[in-house]
Amino acid sequence: MRKLFLYLLIPFFAFFVGFALRQSPISSFVFNKLDNPQAALKQINDFRSSIGQSPMDWNEALCPLAEIRLAEIQKDFSHTDFYSRSDNQIFVYCPTCSSIGENLAKDFLNEKQLIDSWIKSPLDHVKNISLPNTDVCIKFQNGYAVLISSY
Repeated sequence: MRKLFLYLLIPFFAFFVGFALRQSPISSFVFNKLDNPQAALKQINDFRSSIGQSPMDWNEALCPLAEIRLAEIQKDFSHTDFYSRSDNQIFVYCPTCSSIGENLAKDFLNEKQLIDSWIKSPLDHVKNISLPNTDVCIKFQNGYAVLISSY
């Protein structure tokens, strides 16, 4: 009888604790630590310095697109909406840009962990932060991150 009680109690306890953490400010504290775009930019520029590139510049003109994408990826975490826009729609935000790239992420604990993941990614994430003459805007919300770069 005692074993049966434990077998029933353990799953209940695990469910209750998991539910409570998802609904509490603790989950926000654990998963929504990304809140400093300038710290992320510093991490990027430290990396760029290590590969002989000049620092990225913050480009406020890219930020409206980053904010739009931030809202979109919270509903559909993919590059689909970015790639489905025509070049005319994208370059409204930065008419002087010859090319624009996007990096997405979610649920990173800090800016260093986020940027390290992009650097080590087997995809083109590192390209968007390592090409010469790159401008950037980075936005965070609810554990999601968007980087829009132009080069």
